[in-house]
Amino acid sequence: MNQKQKEIKEELRKIFTEVLKREVTEEQLAAGSGLTDRLHIDSLMGLQIIVKIEQRFNVIIEDDNLAIKMLDSIERAMEFIQKYDEENSVFLNRG
Repeated sequence: MNQKQKEIKEELRKIFTEVLKREVTEEQLAAGSGLTDRLHIDSLMGLQIIVKIEQRFNVIIEDDNLAIKMLDSIERAMEFIQKYDEENSVFLNRG
């Protein structure tokens, strides 16, 4: 994992912690799907997480199916954010 990926993952961990109002560890965000079940994320929490991801990373998540996949797998969220940034240079390359 490179430095940019580590930064993205840490920011995502902070977002999950903030929305869920409990500490979310790197281990809880471990590889694989099933994140929504493991962390007991309901639809309102999911929407709050997606909105915070959009705000923090300056991305637009227009596809509801993608949003669901991003909530279920931290790797999917990281992949989307990094790809979006490469195409738009909005978050990771600003300084």
